[in-house]
Amino acid sequence: MSGRGAYYKAKYGGGAKRSSGEYSGGAAARPYRDASQAPMSGEDRAPDLSRGRQTMPLEKLRELLHRLDGKQYGAYKDLYDKSFVFDKPLFELYALSIQGDSFAPPSTFCVEVPLDEHITKLPKDVYKTAHREVIVADYLSRRFQNCIIESHKPLPAARGHSGFNTPKLGSIKIHPCGEAVLPRTSCSVIAKDMKIKFRFFVSLPARGRNILGDRAAFMLCDQVTDIIQTIFKDLDLKDLNEFIRTVETQEYLRNSLDKNGLVAFIANGSILPRGSGVSDKPLANSEAVPFKSPPEYEVAISTPHSGAITGMGIPYGVTVITGGGFHGKSTLLEALQNGIYNYIPGDGRELVVTNQTAVKVRSEDGRAVTNVDITPFITKLPAHGPVKMTPETFTTKDASGSTSLSAAIQESLEVGSKVLLLDEDSCATNLLIRDERMARLNPHDPIIPFVSKVRALYDERKVSTIIVIGGCGAYLSVANRVIGMMNYSALDLTAKSREIVREIPGDLEILPHFGPVQNRKLAGIPHDPHASGRKKVPMVKNRETIVIPNAGGGANTQGKPMPGADANENDVVLDISGVEQLADVGQTRLLAHVLAWASEKMKDGKEPVGLRQIVEYLDARFKSDYGLEQIGGGMVDLVYLRGIDVGSCLSRLRGIRVIREEKQGNDDSLAQL
Repeated sequence: MSGRGAYYKAKYGGGAKRSSGEYSGGAAARPYRDASQAPMSGEDRAPDLSRGRQTMPLEKLRELLHRLDGKQYGAYKDLYDKSFVFDKPLFELYALSIQGDSFAPPSTFCVEVPLDEHITKLPKDVYKTAHREVIVADYLSRRFQNCIIESHKPLPAARGHSGFNTPKLGSIKIHPCGEAVLPRTSCSVIAKDMKIKFRFFVSLPARGRNILGDRAAFMLCDQVTDIIQTIFKDLDLKDLNEFIRTVETQEYLRNSLDKNGLVAFIANGSILPRGSGVSDKPLANSEAVPFKSPPEYEVAISTPHSGAITGMGIPYGVTVITGGGFHGKSTLLEALQNGIYNYIPGDGRELVVTNQTAVKVRSEDGRAVTNVDITPFITKLPAHGPVKMTPETFTTKDASGSTSLSAAIQESLEVGSKVLLLDEDSCATNLLIRDERMARLNPHDPIIPFVSKVRALYDERKVSTIIVIGGCGAYLSVANRVIGMMNYSALDLTAKSREIVREIPGDLEILPHFGPVQNRKLAGIPHDPHASGRKKVPMVKNRETIVIPNAGGGANTQGKPMPGADANENDVVLDISGVEQLADVGQTRLLAHVLAWASEKMKDGKEPVGLRQIVEYLDARFKSDYGLEQIGGGMVDLVYLRGIDVGSCLSRLRGIRVIREEKQGNDDSLAQL
């Protein structure tokens, strides 16, 4: 059964109009703008955001926009409660939100295309698994982005304007895809519901504050049709299948790490350096040195699509990466920290994979720390001063380099990381090492350097460490292996390093026990999604910054500003620049929704929930059948992130309330989520 009549009869029962539903109405009824209202509490379904809208043919959309020409901008809201059916190809278009005026953030729209091979040319085996749904959606999102560029012909000239696309004169945009292949709300392939959804931004055109209906009709009727037609008409199945094979090979390699006793794998021929410090694209092949494994660490992993792939395997334990300056040490570590993601063909890192729980930790002067046990590294803190702190329950609004790195390590272990990544360039030296001279000069220094605990961390907790070191030979004494980088080529320096350790033994104290790792429970977040006059979801300023309005400073225990307090002073700014493995601002926007959701769960005296349990719960929800659809079905620019990264960001939030468990073990508080 295919075609327009059969499709809509099956979907809506053949009625000309859909019955009025809870989301019918004007722009005030924007579904799931508040993340706490999304069905993350156990319902495994995708919200139908087209529900309750009046269904009309394409011709009615064109007529409506022509009729709105010259009216005040607010009249665009007439589009909101309607859904328009296009014939060639068959798809449905409706608004998710309508901007209030031409100077406001753009409107958002959704196109639903039936997942019918006659329409999309996609055979069923292309999207036969949940993982393939994500891969195909990413591929189609990139095609949508390219088709926007191709379809941006000059629009019909407006009164007094040239025919070029500008935000005020009208533009269509989709959230841009980076090099990583990730679940995104910009495009979803939902095999259960037999549909593909594209979500995108539309700056509805205006002259001043008056609607340009002719231009709007061209954009929403003609340009959108051209984009959808081009996506599927010229679809190259050979290219799509190669895209799928490339991503599935990466996933297979990553899933094969544990059974091969590895924490990471870098295929021979990989291009690790990026084009520049502000670009994630690969350095040109003519300038880059392809990666080649030292023979001592070369392994071959068999894959279903590509046969045996040969490269460098990094086993469990303590791995030191060393070498001279500008020889590729940090470049190798950056490739490993980003190996938690899959990449598009041609990126150069598409065969570089790392254990999915790997966390890059660093020092962050000035970050907030809340109730973290840092006793494995710091035995005591000053008894006198403006703030009384203990290392067992370390809390501060202004951490130092050593205390912030100690907290970052402990927080990563708390939420389940099995691989720590460190670069000496971004870590406090006094936590990494302490030599004999400084030990004699400061005999009462309470800091236990990481080098003394790194072996116990693996022996006791099976947590591996990969660390870039160029200036501290102490780590040679504790390394299971030493990889040298010289002229961007990898060498095995393990035997040489052990010979040097025998010749120059040093005085390093290697401690047999690592120490405790706390289990904390989240009891409160400084954000009330229902408070009057507040944004329901915290504001994302950029990839590294989220602002929670009126939540801190002079706020009282309910998060409301104290009388006479300046609202700006009460904002809480969450700086997540230290969470280096976030790859897309869409991940930061998803985090803002999670903050709103978590604040809802923490209110009204509900029982605190373990941070580890929150991380595991979110991972399960994000990987469920509908994934991001459950939290961001009405948003166009959310991108998947790991639960571990959510935990890392929550730990940096000023004003959170956490309590400690006295004993470690399973936590049944997850049930309340």
